[in-house]
Amino acid sequence: MIARLTLLLVAGLVLGCTDKPPATSITFWHFWSEPAQEQALLELLHTYEATHPGITVEPVPLSWADGKQKLQLAFNAGTQPDIVHLGMDWFAEFDASGVFAPLEHPNTIADRAALWVLNARALVHWTGAPARHRWGLARSDAHNILKRSLPLLWQAGATEFYTRTPIAADMNDQLVQALWALRDTIRQGALLEPSRSLDERFLRGEIEYLYTGAWIIDMANARNVTSFEVLPTPSILNGDVLCISKGSRLSRQAADLIAWLTEYRQSAQFCHQVSDAGFPASDLVFSDAEFQLDNIQRGFLLTAKESRPLPASPVLLRIEPIIEDLIERCYAAASRREMAELVESARVQVQSIEQSQD
Repeated sequence: MIARLTLLLVAGLVLGCTDKPPATSITFWHFWSEPAQEQALLELLHTYEATHPGITVEPVPLSWADGKQKLQLAFNAGTQPDIVHLGMDWFAEFDASGVFAPLEHPNTIADRAALWVLNARALVHWTGAPARHRWGLARSDAHNILKRSLPLLWQAGATEFYTRTPIAADMNDQLVQALWALRDTIRQGALLEPSRSLDERFLRGEIEYLYTGAWIIDMANARNVTSFEVLPTPSILNGDVLCISKGSRLSRQAADLIAWLTEYRQSAQFCHQVSDAGFPASDLVFSDAEFQLDNIQRGFLLTAKESRPLPASPVLLRIEPIIEDLIERCYAAASRREMAELVESARVQVQSIEQSQD
């Protein structure tokens, strides 16, 4: 009798399990890997799972240091995730390899990348006691030298440089003049250090003007620093996108998750929790009072409104280190002639890369 009852119970469990379909698991590789960032994203994903029975999400955090290489290896090996999170400036290089599937979304880049959040490097101004250094400029810091210097080059006359392709076409006399003006800025009292050090020194009141990211908001709040303002000026518009891997067998489910994450309510919640995420990629943000209660955050929002993205090119990341090396060399140029020679040398290198793409 006991043996028969046991068999019936086991049979009932097996039948009950077959009535319930297995959960669909979406793999999602992302770069929000710092603890507070990852926690905010996990909260959203848990909400999605709770409201979408049968769907689970497997997030895998990547670092900016080696995440790109891990993604490339995964695509080459056929082990890529269903959803990929990228910066806008990385999308074109991956997209040129044909690794992303078409995506129906109201706000896309090239019909294969859904815009998620937008942000910009803004000009912050120390308003406390007089600072030791008038400007802070990045050096020995890949991906940051250009982003912290390019707005100054635009203001100094190289208005089209690095805003369109081919990049080499705008490496001209206007760029030489703008770089010479940047050199003069250094002579007038600029501090040249890696970005993280510049942010720390600014919050200690050692630098008067600095281009930096919205992460400065959380850094300032943690230190109870309030003696600065944002001066909205045209800058570089950055952004984050979500893409579906071409090899995904869950493209429909992945598209549903992307649509949910990029809805204004969810993207706004994420941006409120992660200040350096910036703002939802929607015009609704400009009428959202929640993003304008704080003058610093409002300043970053107005900067984003005035800013423009870098050109989309699959070779842009190969060109970037050439331009950053040029900028660092020009910091110490002894004459305009030397400056012109440095620009010409870099132009030839950039032109070679761009022509190899054709």
